Amino acid sequence: MAFGDVAPIPAANFGVIQLNGMLQGQSIIQRIGYLANVGVPVSAPAKPLAQAVVAQVWTTNLKPLLSSTYTLTSVYAQTGGVGSAAVPTDEHTEAVNEQGTVVGDALPAWVSAGIYFQPSNDPIYCAGPTPPLFERKSFHRFSGLVETQQSNGLLDSATIAAFSAVMNNLLVINASSTFWTARVTRPANTLVGGNDSAFTPLSLGGVRQKLSSMLSRKY
Repeated sequence: MAFGDVAPIPAANFGVIQLNGMLQGQSIIQRIGYLANVGVPVSAPAKPLAQAVVAQVWTTNLKPLLSSTYTLTSVYAQTGGVGSAAVPTDEHTEAVNEQGTVVGDALPAWVSAGIYFQPSNDPIYCAGPTPPLFERKSFHRFSGLVETQQSNGLLDSATIAAFSAVMNNLLVINASSTFWTARVTRPANTLVGGNDSAFTPLSLGGVRQKLSSMLSRKY
């Protein structure tokens, strides 16, 4: 897990999930980073994490929200160490192959709803004469909406509420009593004000009412 070409600060109990989907012949991929609540370096298994995402996020929230033309093919999880942390890695791909349940005219695959996670204080200031500013917000976009869930490019209130539930379930994943909290990383040479961890926990979030484009990084 690299931050550009700068090595991240080592961490032991890191995890990544990846939702692999298909919509209108296009691959839709979503990756989110986590840290486990384990206090010592251990190798938390990847399979319970992937299965928990399927049960807690897909079945409960995303499946009833997305178009029947969208297919979640699998959920991939990788757990273990990052950087020089001497912890074995584990990985697992949980096959799903299920469609969303919303019937209607689907929006193009490049149109997405955007959610974001953030810590209590946002900026990361890197060392240097003109330090760049990195926002520790974590943005995620989901394609597979239908026409009736929006009007003039704005999500309706019911869809916003549904994506809020998705956001809350993604913030903390309970995998066999191992709690994985969404995090963002910072490179080892950064200077951060306050008492922040190298892997900052993301405890807040929101849903953008305006639809986003998968073709752009702008929100």
